Amino acid sequence: MATRVIAAVGAIILTLCVAALVCVAALLMSRSRARRQGWSGASSREPRAAVSTAQRRRFLATAGAAAVAAPFADRVGPLVEDAIGVRPALAQTNPIVTENQQPGSTGWYKVFTNQSQLGEIEGYASSATIAPGQQVSFHVSTAPAAPYRIEVYRVGDYGGAGARLMTTLPSPSGSLTGVARAVPTPDPATGLLALNWPASATLTIPTGWVSGYYVAVFEIVSGPDAGKNNFYPFVVTAPASRPKVGLVHASATTWQAYNNWPQPSRAGRSLYDYNSTASTPANRVSFLRPYNPVGNQNVFEWEVHLAQWLERHGYDVAYATDIDTHLDPSLLSQYQAVLVAGHDEYWSGTIRNGFESARAAGVNLGFFGANIGYWQIRFEDSESTMVCYKNATTDPVADPAQKTVLFRDLVPARPEASLIGVQFVDGLPAGYRDFTVQAAAASDPWFLGTGLGAGDVITAVAGYEYDTLVAASPSPITVFFAYPGSPGEGLSSGQCTRYLHSSGAIVFSTGTMEWPVKIESDTRLEAFTVNAVNSLFSGVIGGQNAAPSVAITSPVSGGHVTANQAVVVSASASDTDGTVARVDFEVDGTVIGTDTTAPYSAVWLPTVAGSATLTATAVDNLGAQTTSTPVAITVDPPSGGGGEITLVGATSAGDNGSAGEL
Repeated sequence: MATRVIAAVGAIILTLCVAALVCVAALLMSRSRARRQGWSGASSREPRAAVSTAQRRRFLATAGAAAVAAPFADRVGPLVEDAIGVRPALAQTNPIVTENQQPGSTGWYKVFTNQSQLGEIEGYASSATIAPGQQVSFHVSTAPAAPYRIEVYRVGDYGGAGARLMTTLPSPSGSLTGVARAVPTPDPATGLLALNWPASATLTIPTGWVSGYYVAVFEIVSGPDAGKNNFYPFVVTAPASRPKVGLVHASATTWQAYNNWPQPSRAGRSLYDYNSTASTPANRVSFLRPYNPVGNQNVFEWEVHLAQWLERHGYDVAYATDIDTHLDPSLLSQYQAVLVAGHDEYWSGTIRNGFESARAAGVNLGFFGANIGYWQIRFEDSESTMVCYKNATTDPVADPAQKTVLFRDLVPARPEASLIGVQFVDGLPAGYRDFTVQAAAASDPWFLGTGLGAGDVITAVAGYEYDTLVAASPSPITVFFAYPGSPGEGLSSGQCTRYLHSSGAIVFSTGTMEWPVKIESDTRLEAFTVNAVNSLFSGVIGGQNAAPSVAITSPVSGGHVTANQAVVVSASASDTDGTVARVDFEVDGTVIGTDTTAPYSAVWLPTVAGSATLTATAVDNLGAQTTSTPVAITVDPPSGGGGEITLVGATSAGDNGSAGEL
């Protein structure tokens, strides 16, 4: 009997502890809810006015820390929820959440204010993508010779700082000896300029470094050019052991396509005539060369904005470049969602195949940009050289399916819209245009909690390049926002869309490059983006998630229990399209306990005789919940005997399983 009493008292203490934890959790959630309500209302920040492309290229240089850090310093990522009851596929702790709790550094802002313009210092890395445990080498030139050091930053939120200083080479107080390196003459036939500078420093990526965008900053530390810097972005991929949740697809090929190093004044060429020497573009460009500012525009103009936003909100994302996808197209199919930011314009046919295979496997795709997957390319020289003739006649490859032309012009044609939903047609001559909420989609769950309704306008978000519905677009397709076009300027319409593939994959496209920037100044669009990303991570569009089922199995309706005798209340629960996150047990509407593991149960100590109603509420992994059919029981008065507490409905040591029957 003493053993039974001890067991009962232990159960009661456990119940009280659980109740206390529930109270604390409720308090924290109420504070979290208040915080969310605080940022989901009207913003005190005015939307940015339309600006020219040249102004956009100077955006971070002029805005600096305020543009990246200030708007979201008070937001707690893992607690963010969307309005449709679908939480992102993330735990309260994941590698991104943990990493962003580390101290940040604003030192990386130097790259926007004091870049080397005349070759004072320039450098590149041996690869645009590197895995933890692998070695990367840095190749640097200073002209004239000058001491310098290399700082490596990881881009994220970090409490608003925007990045974290990971290491300094050779040390925070040391320096490397810089010398001027020769710049060879580009190949006259192809325009290719690939460097072979000796390694100035090497770095083995620590296994603890979290996947993400990284920036190596090369900075002169003394002399007349002190402070001048150049930088090289690269991506650290995730180890194979990391859970595959969300993947951000970085557009390293597009960074290089626009890179005209060493500038037209020094015979530099890109894949474009407008910034190439003698207006003659190259048909081959190398990753083994430094970047001019225009080459880095794409990563800092759009991609970094989305990465910082995702990490600010605690999404469990890893990162890879299009080079990684080319080498292993099956990589995309290993994730629940793949997100593309900004201007991922240059893909190999293998990359396109990887996206189509991922979609066929049910992987959700989010294209947070425009003019994506536009040109087909090839790789040479172990993926260090990118080939794009942009002309089927001059491209010497005989196979028409391998020509480096627009995907829509291949034989057979592979229009981008057949994958993305929309495709690039126009770029704006200046400024940005408005998106309007379409009436036919205004009741879609993705608009819940956004404050947006039919006819509402998001200003200055379409551009500077945007995408359009075409004949190859899948049908049916949902159009959330649209720009009507401008016939007088010869501009077509633009759309933001979503369609469901036969595999069940959700494919979403913002239809505009500017989206990742605009969500930092328009809370309505940000709320819509939360809904969209949460659906991409969960695979559920609001209203699709089936609620769990739950039933109390003991006690049974009409049964009797005795006051002052602890009762084990048991329930069964299941979820057809997910998992049961928890089961809450209630007596007369008041929670008495919570269980997160089957078989589900809670201990209840009735103290007052009379009737009581028992219920159980099951909550699934996406937040949907169901309350069981009520079970009505009678609590009989204590039977006497000195107030002894007896555990009813469970066994304890020494009683041979002979618990009291109900």
